Amino acid sequence: MLAALRSKSFRQRIVRFISDLWLAIHKKNVSLRVRMGLGDPADTGQLWAIVGPIAGLLATVQGAAIAIEPEFLDSTFELNSAGSIRLVPLQLIYMTIALLLSPPVWSGVIKMRKGAG
Repeated sequence: MLAALRSKSFRQRIVRFISDLWLAIHKKNVSLRVRMGLGDPADTGQLWAIVGPIAGLLATVQGAAIAIEPEFLDSTFELNSAGSIRLVPLQLIYMTIALLLSPPVWSGVIKMRKGAG
């Protein structure tokens, strides 16, 4: 997988797919509040090292109120959400087929196979 990710065209195509996917999801008044903790502050800190940057990126999303917070004292997972999300299946199928048929993805698959073999 790392061999494919080293390819600039593969990375750009995947980022473009994720961007197109995000734009294809029709969101209205979305709010999401998550609190999570593992009981041990050290374990929660390690989890937050992964989740924290993602939470920072999601907090900047326009049209959505997203907050992800750590809980260092207790083992916790709280999720409060509201809003509406609409997906158009044909649009998602078209985007996925376009991704799978794109030359950068196939070159990435070839690089992954060479790296594994």
